[in-house]
Amino acid sequence: MIFRATASDVVGGLKTQTRRLVKPGDELVIDHNHTPTVYATRWTRRGPERYIKWKVGREYAVCPGRSKKAIAYIKIIGISRERLQDITEEDAKAEGCLLWKYERYASSRDFFVELWDSIHKAPGTRWADDPEVFRIRFKLIRRVAT
Repeated sequence: MIFRATASDVVGGLKTQTRRLVKPGDELVIDHNHTPTVYATRWTRRGPERYIKWKVGREYAVCPGRSKKAIAYIKIIGISRERLQDITEEDAKAEGCLLWKYERYASSRDFFVELWDSIHKAPGTRWADDPEVFRIRFKLIRRVAT
């Protein structure tokens, strides 16, 4: 998973949740083992192809950008679908928005709002648009030696 602005918080154990936009073709499915899985659809020459995007219990590399080497590995422990503005103060802290890092915010949630809008600029993706997101909870498994 790519964490451009917050990769160091993931590696440092400060960030244990992330929110990702629900894109057209994304679907959250609970399988017969009660395991939440996000499937995505991409179009190929042969037509639509469905694949697993994220799955509870799987490990994923933490990358600080596209085509960058992994700096750690996380395991997804929970996935849910919600509206962006449903984030709580505790969830904002789990997103790594801790007030001691930047004391100018009134709350961790306010910090999260500004961080979100600094990353998401397209119409329909901003805080005020209240898009649907996947809330992905994870735990740090291991850091990669550099």
